[in-house]
Amino acid sequence: MSCDKLGNMLLVKFSCVGAKDACLFMPATIVFWLLDNMPVNQNPNLRAPEVQPKITQDDWDSSQTARMLSAQCMQFPDALRMTCELVQRPDLTLLLNTSCIELMRRYMQVYSTELINLEN
Repeated sequence: MSCDKLGNMLLVKFSCVGAKDACLFMPATIVFWLLDNMPVNQNPNLRAPEVQPKITQDDWDSSQTARMLSAQCMQFPDALRMTCELVQRPDLTLLLNTSCIELMRRYMQVYSTELINLEN
């Protein structure tokens, strides 16, 4: 993840199994909603994901990087399905395992201090 200079959004890059990485602009309102609604890890033995994609300037500049309009989540015992409604692109559905969920939650928590929360 990476934060824009204005505090409006995060650039989020997901490493996908059997497909190329998915890169999305996630508005701050979605970040704060996810932080309020994502489960917190309860497993002390949870390990970080092996692969963490790197974000480059090309990801910020790419016309292929879509902006999220909304996210719908469904929690399972060992995963979270997140369907992202995107601007001018088909929806993207991601299945995140527990280690990816916790890593994403922690990154969003750190970046939340740089984002502007317009809901408060």
